[in-house]
Amino acid sequence: MLDGRADVEGFHLTDARINSKSLIPDVGVKGRIQSFSAEAKGADWKQSIFTLNRARLDGADLTVALADTAQKDTTSKPVVWVIDVQDVQIQRSRVALSMPGDSLHLAAGLEDARMIKGHFDLGKKDYRVQSLTLSQGAASMNMTRRPLPADALFALTGIDLKASGVSYDAQGRFLANVQHLALREGKHDFYLTHLGGNRGRHHMGQSSQSACIYP
Repeated sequence: MLDGRADVEGFHLTDARINSKSLIPDVGVKGRIQSFSAEAKGADWKQSIFTLNRARLDGADLTVALADTAQKDTTSKPVVWVIDVQDVQIQRSRVALSMPGDSLHLAAGLEDARMIKGHFDLGKKDYRVQSLTLSQGAASMNMTRRPLPADALFALTGIDLKASGVSYDAQGRFLANVQHLALREGKHDFYLTHLGGNRGRHHMGQSSQSACIYP
């Protein structure tokens, strides 16, 4: 700590309940976590670098509420971090997100998701992930003041994804090598059995080499 850095060899939570209250400005996080463990090379406050070597989250059910009434601190210069993540796995977890004023609700379920080698430069707004896999995911969204599943615009289930070279930059460019994507949209009875290819990177909005879609 005295030389401006800290390392965490092991951290573990079991059957924990979370309530951030006012710890994080503009963000309220509540819920439970069945199991969470992490190992971190640590935080370097002088260089503003944080390295997370490994993290495992299992059985989480979290609600995240964003507010627009934060008291901004204008007296200090913000610290902009670079975050390096080596290996993160999330299993049997659910997250519900509400925007300020309940104007929009998002919900996501992750049966088994894994991210390998992520690099997130918050100052440059440059985000990169070497490998991303998702099995049996789910997602839904509405734009009303009623919580989901009411008034859902879509309800995706059975999301299977395998992608590499995922990136998003400050210019809003999203790139990814999508080897496989499959999902079902239940409200409109829409099936995507395979979307993917191996011949190059794909921009947001462009289709890949092969797709099997059933209305």
